[in-house]
Amino acid sequence: MTFTQLKEPLFYISLAGVLITLVFPEHSINSKAIIFSVVCWLLYNPFSEKLRLIKKNIVPFLVISALFWISCLGMIYTENTNEGTKILTRNLPFLIFPLIFSSIKIDEKGIQFLLKYFSFSVILAAMFTLGKAFYLKLNNLGSYFHFLKLEELQDKHNTYFAMFCVFAITYFLFHLKKKTWCYLGCILFLLGYIYLLSVRISIVALVLIGVVYLISQRKTIPSRYFYFIFIGCAFIPVVFYFSPSFQEKFNPYTPQGEKISDVDSRKIHWQAALDHISRNNILLGQGTGDGHEGLFETYKKFGFYTGFAEKYNAHNQYIEIALYYGAIGLVILLTMLVYALKINLLQKDYFAVAIVVVFAVFMVTESILQRHDGIVLCAFFISLFSMKKISENA
Repeated sequence: MTFTQLKEPLFYISLAGVLITLVFPEHSINSKAIIFSVVCWLLYNPFSEKLRLIKKNIVPFLVISALFWISCLGMIYTENTNEGTKILTRNLPFLIFPLIFSSIKIDEKGIQFLLKYFSFSVILAAMFTLGKAFYLKLNNLGSYFHFLKLEELQDKHNTYFAMFCVFAITYFLFHLKKKTWCYLGCILFLLGYIYLLSVRISIVALVLIGVVYLISQRKTIPSRYFYFIFIGCAFIPVVFYFSPSFQEKFNPYTPQGEKISDVDSRKIHWQAALDHISRNNILLGQGTGDGHEGLFETYKKFGFYTGFAEKYNAHNQYIEIALYYGAIGLVILLTMLVYALKINLLQKDYFAVAIVVVFAVFMVTESILQRHDGIVLCAFFISLFSMKKISENA
């Protein structure tokens, strides 16, 4: 086999490698996988072809990469340039993946290849974590089936791994007809793992995914599956909500050991963050390196002592981006989500619509673009699903 024949499979393997390494510990491995994918992309097609395709994809390229460019702009007026440089580097995937997917032709077969390997990698990572937990339990080394302990074993923040699980469930649900019992088993396994993680926003996302799926299949889905999914969408949130693990997360404690309502805690949290935004540059924010400058003192002023002690971010991506880049940053983020949603609704690609909905929902209670996992996942899939149709017609 010649190098020319190897280029395409090697390129797709490199992209799959980015997704596979993302679900496992060690960000450095994922960073190396991203670098390898860039090298494979450089060799994949001629630069003249890349340039031609980028011109065709210029609108989605600019819409998605704008999150990187606003980080560059924020460096001009930030005071903490060291922190700003770290954040700018962290946001590089919002330049890399729009550039890659805007300059190649990717067909449905290639997309399914990437989605399948990512979804089964999530299951493999979850099984590996549970295997370690069972081993430690059997050897009387402690129980790690509590959501806080499980996070230590998987070496991934529970929220991000729950988001991975939701993505995988979405894939298996929308492809249920291909391997019904196998994929149904995968869904049930991942639901059980989400229960152990006890990430509440994942339940909201699952309900909305179920709704999108029912809408997409309303004319073709057999009635027995339709009602099964409908009942599941209604029943699962109730069961999860009233479970002891979820109730424990719904009733957190202050640093002084006092019980506090999660709703009240989140309300104070967001009020403090919004007040902080209003007292700074509303249009441009505080800059790439200074988004949290003075925020923790504002938490203390509002009586949100947990946020002050733990140095919480805004726990809301829409508020978070306004802290850094003001109203302009918020408009850029919303434009990206709306664009991806609109283009896939027009194409009636309900799977892609469900993925965009997952991002939008998780951003309500989590600042998912503050960590490597969230940035890579968002930049990769939003770029892929915003440009695939143009790539097919190029």
